[in-house]
Amino acid sequence: MTFTATETDADAVAGSNSETNGPLTAQVEQSGWTTDDVMMALSALNVLMFAALLYLSIEGSA
Repeated sequence: MTFTATETDADAVAGSNSETNGPLTAQVEQSGWTTDDVMMALSALNVLMFAALLYLSIEGSA
């Protein structure tokens, strides 16, 4: 998806490029990850962090 500003005045364009003094055009790539994928990855990371905390608490008390 490409966005192009119609106003070329640097003061009028909120995202103007300071090097070229022109409008900033950007292409944003979308990830293939769904919300469920992200939530599953975060849940797995949460389990790993809990396991590490549990391991450190057991090893620290011995």
